[in-house]
Amino acid sequence: MYKNLADAAEALAKDKIIINSYNAFYNGRGYFLTKNNGLNSAMGRPSKFPEKSKDFIKYWFDLENPQRKYLLDLAGLNERAIGEHSYNKIKNAYNSWGTNYYVVDLGSNAKWSCNLFVGEALYMLGKRCLNTEKKYYSAQEIRRNNPNFTPVKLKDVERGNIVSMLGGAHVEIVTNVVRKELKKKLKLIEYYEGEFCSQGAGRSDGGNGEERCSFGGRELHNSENIFFKV
Repeated sequence: MYKNLADAAEALAKDKIIINSYNAFYNGRGYFLTKNNGLNSAMGRPSKFPEKSKDFIKYWFDLENPQRKYLLDLAGLNERAIGEHSYNKIKNAYNSWGTNYYVVDLGSNAKWSCNLFVGEALYMLGKRCLNTEKKYYSAQEIRRNNPNFTPVKLKDVERGNIVSMLGGAHVEIVTNVVRKELKKKLKLIEYYEGEFCSQGAGRSDGGNGEERCSFGGRELHNSENIFFKV
C-alpha cells in the first residue's frame, strides 16, 4: 500500500484520531491511540455497553483506566462528574470509538510522541517497530546501534529515511531532500549542503503531523542529525 516510510507518514498525519491523541498525550492525559494491537497494554473498545442506565456505574468502574480516560475525552466529561446521568454521553462516546483503534496509557509523566509517530508509520509499512518490551522504539533506541536501522551517508539521504535529531532526543521521517552543492574541504572531506523536510510529532511548539522544512535544524550538514533507512 505504501512505497516507503514517507508515504506512511503522510497517511498517518491525516489520521486526526491518532494525531489528536498525541495532543492529549502532550497535555498530560497519559494515553495515545494506535492501530497496532501488538503494543504492550494496548486496549480496544470495550466489547459491550450496558443497555440500561441503572447498570452504568458498575460497568464504568469495571473498565480499565485507559478506556475510561479515552471515553471521557470523547464525551467531553470530567471523571469527577461521572454518574448515572452520564449514561447517554458515554454511550455516544462508546459508539464513536472506532473498532480498529487501541488506547495505550503510559502515565501522565509521558508527553513526547516523536517515537510514537515513527513507530506507527513503521507499523503501517509492515516494518519491525517494537522493542523487546513490545513498545515502540524510543528516539535513543533508534539512534544507538539498532540493527533494524541502517545509517545512511549524507550523499544518499532520501525521502523515507528516518532522521535522528537534536543529538538523539528527537526523531522524524524525511519527506523531501533539497541539495544545494557539494564542497570539498582539505581535498578529503566531502561537505554536503542542503536541507530536508520531515514529518513527525512530539514537537515542543505543537504541529503534530505537519511537514516542516528548512528550519529547526533541518540541514543535511547539521552534526546533530543522523539518517537511517529501514
